[in-house]
Amino acid sequence: MFIDSDDIKKVIPEVVKIRRHIHMYPEISEQEYETSKYIKKCLDSFLNSKVLEYLEVIVVNDGSEDKTLEIVKEYQKRYPNTIYLVDKKNEGHGSTINKSIQTATGKYFKVVDADDWVSKKGIEKLVEFLKTTDCDLIINPYIETYITELSEKVIIPYKNVENNKIYMFDKIAQNLDIPMHSMTLKTSIIKSVGPVIDENCFYVDMEYDLYPIKYVQTICCLDYPVYYYLLGNQEQSVSKKNMVKRRAQREKVIKSLIKDYNSSYNILGKSRSDYVATKIKYLIYTHYKMYMYLDLKTSYNEITEFDKWLYDNANEDIYFGLSRGLVMKFIRGQRKISFKLYKVTLKFAQLFGFLKIYKIDDGMYK
Repeated sequence: MFIDSDDIKKVIPEVVKIRRHIHMYPEISEQEYETSKYIKKCLDSFLNSKVLEYLEVIVVNDGSEDKTLEIVKEYQKRYPNTIYLVDKKNEGHGSTINKSIQTATGKYFKVVDADDWVSKKGIEKLVEFLKTTDCDLIINPYIETYITELSEKVIIPYKNVENNKIYMFDKIAQNLDIPMHSMTLKTSIIKSVGPVIDENCFYVDMEYDLYPIKYVQTICCLDYPVYYYLLGNQEQSVSKKNMVKRRAQREKVIKSLIKDYNSSYNILGKSRSDYVATKIKYLIYTHYKMYMYLDLKTSYNEITEFDKWLYDNANEDIYFGLSRGLVMKFIRGQRKISFKLYKVTLKFAQLFGFLKIYKIDDGMYK
């Protein structure tokens, strides 16, 4: 039995149900890596915690044809009051988020990918905090870990703020850089956004990160990690190979973000507008990097077409791009001469190994 968030204080004051959903990726239809290799570790990380009674783990199976569905059904039998399975046809990563938004009932909402997991200590501390707060957005550090390495890296998505203190988002927006892995969001806010995440498409985490910002008023930064983010699998969407292969999907997300930014500008206000714009500019920056791995003709055709779309649809701030970084300096220089020397310059960079400076970032966004 689940407790409706509106009745929590009337029924059991100390209980807050937290709805969670865990993505499953289809191994065959999208040629994604097999989640059956990772799903047990993901589920066990919730089930081994002392706060199991407060968790509602929703597994969204997006048409998987490996053993993932079979594994989750076994967990569901063992934990019928915690594990909930939504089995659907393959519609992509974004569709699992949209489905969860439609069905979520708990007070707080967190996305965990099937190949990632949570810290036992971290999830326990987070739940204890959520029992006592009504904050719109809670962010935690997260841990990057690699398949091929033993090292781990703690990523802190904020600076110069006090932990455990509730701020107005606008007051500290310039001190934040919040990826999905750090976010625990009030369900009512994500429902206000609605099922608008692009479907049949990768790289939609940025949509999830940014679309709710217009509705977020309060934020609290905690000082302990909860989420383990696995990197190093070459079949991941953030690998260089797949970023190049799926560049049209990445471009689709960028365009969706810019359209939403344009329509929401007056709602966002100055601080939140600057925050969203910076995140979009970073995504554009890495997208330009990706073009430089293509053959000269394709690179020229696609980069000039994309740049023209940006000129026609983005405001001056976003079109100008990040003030730092060699890639944007190069692009701004090419714009001044209508990209006439682009092919020659890119060929020179490829021949003499200068493309090392254009390394695509393998972190942050799936």
